Amino acid sequence: MTMNSAHEKPIFHNAGDSGLLIEFGTGFNERVNNAVIAFETAVQNLKLKGMVETTPSIKSVLVRFDPLTLYPAKLRDHLSDLIGSRNWMAAEPPASRKRWRIPALYGGAAGPDLAEMATLMGLSEAATIESHASARQRIYMIGFAPGQAYLGLLGPEWDIPRLTKINPNTPTGSILTALRQTNLYARPNPTGWRVIGRSPFRSFLPESGQPFKLAAGDEVIFEPINATEYKRLDDQTRRGACVASSEALS
Repeated sequence: MTMNSAHEKPIFHNAGDSGLLIEFGTGFNERVNNAVIAFETAVQNLKLKGMVETTPSIKSVLVRFDPLTLYPAKLRDHLSDLIGSRNWMAAEPPASRKRWRIPALYGGAAGPDLAEMATLMGLSEAATIESHASARQRIYMIGFAPGQAYLGLLGPEWDIPRLTKINPNTPTGSILTALRQTNLYARPNPTGWRVIGRSPFRSFLPESGQPFKLAAGDEVIFEPINATEYKRLDDQTRRGACVASSEALS
């Protein structure tokens, strides 16, 4: 997994008969991701009649629309004009971004694949934990499931492929890795990634006034804790507390 480049000009792709995908680049690239975040906000601000929703990803923005209200060619014209209105590759990171410090219990029942991951990397378990916890990881995307964060990039020693089988039930809060990425699970889901730990922090709280805690462009540092501390923080989480701290990033 490498830091790949921006397209010379964003590329349009049809996504069925009611979607348009605008791709800004390939792979993991902070400039591309900044462009995606800024462009998606600008598309929302157009407030086009017939536009259903926008979904940003690591390198692209999906615009869903009602083709009976907003003709595809008309939408493409609006978006082409918007693309030409500024240099999106010069977009700054989101002004509201935060640095999160998220507690993490590594290994054992919380991280059943840590030992295998350490072996594949040629490190001890302790060194693997230190490597992961010392990294400042950018959130490139929230998606697949509500509140689920895709983070990266870790060092090249973390370029380990996904599993060849699916784990059918991975718990909420699980910390997973594959291909130099980290995935923080917001709810139970199947996975083909290796589970190296678990956090008592919950990134998706549907009944709260702020259901999504994390956002694309934020930065995350995982802070190792022991099983006793995990239980204490998990109890606080169950009572509605947020057990991760955050600070504004300038």
